[in-house]
Amino acid sequence: VFARNRAALHALQALFRAHDIEREYVAIVAGNPPESGVLDADLVRDAGLGRRGVARRGEPGRRAVTRYRVLERLSGASLVSVSLETGRTHQIRVHFLSIGHPVVGDRVYRARAASGGPPEAARQMLHARRLGFAHPSTGVSVLVEAAPPADFTGVLAALRRGVRRAAPARAAPGPERGKTGKTGERAPRTRPGEKTPTTEKPRSRGAFRGPTKRSPAGPRRGR
Repeated sequence: VFARNRAALHALQALFRAHDIEREYVAIVAGNPPESGVLDADLVRDAGLGRRGVARRGEPGRRAVTRYRVLERLSGASLVSVSLETGRTHQIRVHFLSIGHPVVGDRVYRARAASGGPPEAARQMLHARRLGFAHPSTGVSVLVEAAPPADFTGVLAALRRGVRRAAPARAAPGPERGKTGKTGERAPRTRPGEKTPTTEKPRSRGAFRGPTKRSPAGPRRGR
């Protein structure tokens, strides 16, 4: 939202200070946080390496409150809706990192042990979806919604495919195998000294037995 004159600027600044602005974000965070929660932790401007962070006990910080609810469970991640009671720089990213569920694709605020999401996430998966406020001049309620960009929906689709991929089905147990190696058969038991019975069918009379040794031919008889 942009102010086009000084009066509108002051009016919008007053709305933000009073937290009378409706702001909703959607984010893909690593892991599976609880279904909903309120993250109430003061933030400090510099937590080292040029990053902001959560204030330690006794350390002065600026109050920051983040409310969230899980919209969808994904493969190793969760899609969450986030609303802010305060508007601190990097508030969402720092708060979710503090509970062990950093924003997927965040190269600055993420736990070292976290995978950071799939390689398709080239940036932090955080999107400002809804902004609502009273118009500074008319007082009419204004609600603006923006669909997530293509890279966000692409990562979301990849994670959805991962959660819907069915596990390979186990093969049904087949007939019991016997010692003969033939399915459904067992080798007959034999007693000591007893020959193993054969299952070969007896040859019928006149059946072809293959070539045999021929006797040498005798002298031809005359007529």
